[in-house]
Amino acid sequence: MQSSFSKKRFLTAAEVAAVLRINHQVLVRKLQAGDIPAYKIGKDWRIEEGELNAWLRAASNHPRVPGVPAEEAIRNHYFVGGRLKQIPAKRGKRAVVLRILAEAFEPDREYAEEEVNEILGRFHSDHCTLRRELIMARLLAREKGRYWRTSGSEMVGAEWRGPARRSGDSERGGADAPASRT
Repeated sequence: MQSSFSKKRFLTAAEVAAVLRINHQVLVRKLQAGDIPAYKIGKDWRIEEGELNAWLRAASNHPRVPGVPAEEAIRNHYFVGGRLKQIPAKRGKRAVVLRILAEAFEPDREYAEEEVNEILGRFHSDHCTLRRELIMARLLAREKGRYWRTSGSEMVGAEWRGPARRSGDSERGGADAPASRT
């Protein structure tokens, strides 16, 4: 019968340095400081592969975790206790965060600006930026101080197909139609 110890794979410091593409001495300093979990046997260091992977996930500044869908990984990275830690700078991550925030708004319901601010304030103190970003992403629409959640189908990749039409909007003169000049 095999023990769980014999199933573990141990790497040398040189192997880990090559995999991580860092200088061997830099890795050794991290091992000596206890930054990376490892075992010292005589003069040599051994790093268990599973512990190294766990350390990489914990120390990573990239929210993507193998085996976890991207949206879930972004949600786990940017939201703590239901609050948004920060507004992502990268467009792709920000788009995912904005879609998550848009879910807080009921479809087919209009909101006053104060209600929108209160809902977004539950997620982050900068509700003005979030509101503006949601409108720019066409996830919320606005007309005469009233806001509503759109289907989001106006966005195709990075290309915008035009304003969302609500029932009652005519082909010209809808919510997003330009004002006529006389």
